[in-house]
Amino acid sequence: MTTTSIAITNPVVTDDRLAQVMTNTRARNTVLAYDSAVRAFEAWLKATGSKVNDESACRYLVSMADAGRKTNTIAVHRAALLFCYNNLLNQRPLSAVLEGIRRERKDDGISGSALNNPVAKKPLTPIEVGAIVSSQRTAWNGDKERIRNRAMLIIGAWGGFRCSEIAGIKLADVMREPEGLLITLRSSKTNQRGEPETKPIINPFPQSANDPVIAFDQWMAIHPFPSKNDSPLFVGFGITGNPVNTHITTRAIRDILRREMEGAGVDPSGFSAHSLRIGLVTYLRGIGVSDKDICFITRQTERTVARYDQSSIRDAMERVTGIVKAKGI
Repeated sequence: MTTTSIAITNPVVTDDRLAQVMTNTRARNTVLAYDSAVRAFEAWLKATGSKVNDESACRYLVSMADAGRKTNTIAVHRAALLFCYNNLLNQRPLSAVLEGIRRERKDDGISGSALNNPVAKKPLTPIEVGAIVSSQRTAWNGDKERIRNRAMLIIGAWGGFRCSEIAGIKLADVMREPEGLLITLRSSKTNQRGEPETKPIINPFPQSANDPVIAFDQWMAIHPFPSKNDSPLFVGFGITGNPVNTHITTRAIRDILRREMEGAGVDPSGFSAHSLRIGLVTYLRGIGVSDKDICFITRQTERTVARYDQSSIRDAMERVTGIVKAKGI
């Protein structure tokens, strides 16, 4: 019988190395949120003279609720405590406390729900985005930044991208097809492992102000990308007004959307970059696209798709009102 020996090149695994690998099980922003939550919990323990156990953790969550902290924030702190004190805390009592808080507040803790959140972002459909960026067409001549803005917002709208996804696209991630564009995402909020996902950018209005392919071609024609493989698709601009070979920031994307809306005479209040994602779902549902197909495009669950479609809420209210009036109830 032949045995295979495995060479161990570094038999000593330090605590720091183990912690590094464990940290990689969560996204960077999640790790930062957990770190902040744990520091707040430790400060509470010190102030109350408590020790780390199920009872103190439950009391901490209740104290957050009594202080008026949002349900989602409390849920993040619960997840952080269970992750960082997994050998000291049990999930069941902490989950029971969180459920009790939700029932007491009569909410489901879903972030951004139009039913539970009175300040949910308004949808901005791809058609509306096309109208906004087309309202200042004369200003595009020789203006690289405006051409970039147009391509970025139209592609972002038809792809239903998150702000971070728009910023992270590389030139090599884009494939031009007769029906539109195919864009590969290396990572996203729902894809933390970096497994490539390809998203179709549909092109229902060729040769129009809403055509993402034309917007892409115009941006490609004026910007000399230093590298066809590693160059960001949407770059930032330096103080001299020239493009630099670095990814545009998410903050810049939000500012650009606001400025474009203001320049078109549209009040940006209640809108954000996430309005592009909500707007695509609202538009596609409005023209009869199935939730299954929408989920394939946006990489969302059907529950999220239904929640994002704010028009469906208003339509349901109108239908119910009409039924009540018709029956004279």
